[in-house]
Amino acid sequence: MMLNKTSIINTAQKLASKGMIDKAIAEWEKLLENGKDGNVYNTIGDLYLKKGSEDNAVESFTKAAEIFKKDGFYPKAIALYRKILNIVPNDVNAIISIAKLNADKGLIANAIDNYFKAAEIYHREGSTEKATKVVERILQLSPSDLESRKKIAYLYFRLGLRERASNEYSSIGRELQKNGDLEKAEEMLNKAVEYEPQNTKALSGLSGVAEKKGEIDRAFECLEKAISFEPDNKTLLLNYATLLQSNDRVEEAGTALIQLIEAHPDDLRAKKMLGKIYLDKDLLEQAWEEILPCVDDALESENWTEALELLQSFNELHPLEVKRRMLTICIAQDDEETIQTEQLALAGMYEKESLFHEALLLYRDVLETNPVDATASGKVLELEQQLGIGEQATQAQPAEATAEPGDRSPLDTPSPEEAAPDTLDSSAGPSSSTGMMESQPFNLAERKAEADFFAQQGLSDEALAIYEEILTHDPENEEIKNQIKSFSSSPEAEDQTEVSEAVVVKETEPDEITPKSTLDDDLKDIFSSFEAPEEEQKPEDYEARYQAGIEYRQKGLFDEAINELRIAAQDSEKTVRNTTMLAMCYMEKGSYPMAVAEFTKVMEMMSPDESTYLHVKYELACACMKNGDKGKALEFFTEIHAQKPDFKDVSDMMSSLDVPAKENITKQKRDRVSYI
Repeated sequence: MMLNKTSIINTAQKLASKGMIDKAIAEWEKLLENGKDGNVYNTIGDLYLKKGSEDNAVESFTKAAEIFKKDGFYPKAIALYRKILNIVPNDVNAIISIAKLNADKGLIANAIDNYFKAAEIYHREGSTEKATKVVERILQLSPSDLESRKKIAYLYFRLGLRERASNEYSSIGRELQKNGDLEKAEEMLNKAVEYEPQNTKALSGLSGVAEKKGEIDRAFECLEKAISFEPDNKTLLLNYATLLQSNDRVEEAGTALIQLIEAHPDDLRAKKMLGKIYLDKDLLEQAWEEILPCVDDALESENWTEALELLQSFNELHPLEVKRRMLTICIAQDDEETIQTEQLALAGMYEKESLFHEALLLYRDVLETNPVDATASGKVLELEQQLGIGEQATQAQPAEATAEPGDRSPLDTPSPEEAAPDTLDSSAGPSSSTGMMESQPFNLAERKAEADFFAQQGLSDEALAIYEEILTHDPENEEIKNQIKSFSSSPEAEDQTEVSEAVVVKETEPDEITPKSTLDDDLKDIFSSFEAPEEEQKPEDYEARYQAGIEYRQKGLFDEAINELRIAAQDSEKTVRNTTMLAMCYMEKGSYPMAVAEFTKVMEMMSPDESTYLHVKYELACACMKNGDKGKALEFFTEIHAQKPDFKDVSDMMSSLDVPAKENITKQKRDRVSYI
């Protein structure tokens, strides 16, 4: 039914003028049937107030204010809340509502006053929790208004929240201290300590104020008191060491820093300070130990100036380590001329230290950017000859030109794209995995380790073959001669063909060269975990197949090795060991999809808490990388890094896989290389 609004209003006004308030209210309420109206509720509230019904009046005014607030008529809403406060001065809801409206209008000072009034009312009523929430709203509105924060601190105190009051006074005092207002800062900090004597931040602040005022004894007193409450607090200890050092109490400063580092070994600020103390005392080795982590952190954060400043004191003590880091800085800054100079200098240092492989890689790096560099070119030829790889590479080239895939001769050397990561010298850094080396030098230490492993497992024939091979490269090696003699004199050897007393040293024919094992030393833990079985339990067929596979692999006959190891992998007792060796053979052959498949099987058979688990996952990641699945490789390397960040060269592998493809080749190479 359509209401006649004008008629209703006229009737209501006539009734009100005659003192018939209830009937007038009833008429006004008819208008609310068409919807909520703030003006109507306001009129009804006035009528209730005239009648003396304050509660009903407040209810009507509140409804009117909410409608005006919702519709954006803030002044009308505030006016109505003020009408409510005229009736009920301590109506907290009305006060808080006005505070919110003032804040929305940008009248922050008015809003803060409203909130303070509400907090006081809650406090008088004993509603501490509600009062605290109101105070927190004030803090949100005025985080930098120190006067308001002083009121808040005092209010916390009045609410019985002494710790909060102390922390707020301490925060205000330290802010004033930063602004240079020492007197007011000291006043606030003293209040903080008065309310909470163990407030270490306030005590530390008072120490700083005292130091600036020249009251050194007071500064030490406050700081020492703070440390007595928190002996391992690194900020307090660092401030204490700084105060000691600035007052020429260097020995005590060093002691404090050592205490700090023992409690917080990764605190680089303390390490840097202690390192500089050692430098001043000419204790260079101790200084290097403390400052080196700071240098590497500066390099990681690309703070080249700081890194250079820290390095300059150690040129004579650790020239090689310093030069490697200097080269890293030059590469990061893309200074072509300086890069080549530093590369040549570092390569020369490597030569002096007999690190010929590392030197060779650096000289090759120089030639990549400057192919006509006579020094680098001559050194490459010289070192290749010295390492015995130049001639092998020359012999391998014709075979590569005619060989079909899968028919690789033991003389053939995998291309950089085909070579498994473990076939390269891990000490050479990431660049060795992408370098242009055409053949691998004979690694005496690695071959001896492999022979020793076979000897420990009772595989005498295999061990003896490798020892004799080593003698062809190092005829005067007395240790190896003694090893061979020990085989000839052992009880087991009596049942074997007698070993010749004189080992004939001859040139190794091409078909006799045994390729370098790509098996990671850490993976040998897998094999060593299996002891030689007892005679009555020895699985003759599987073990014989495994040993045959090892023998074929040593001769570079990968297809034959794979056939034997496939059968050996069926051994339920040694599946992990045998399958791992099968996967390694696939890697060395260049059959990367098969290597991925076999390493995946091994992973499924292992538990993450096994000591060799990460090593197998690393090999799987390398296999994926060689197979062209860089995404999967990066995923595995990332998982390893998350579990053990310093594992092998995982960080470098991740970096090399994450390089954008659009960058030029030279830039890609430099981004991967780390000489540290």
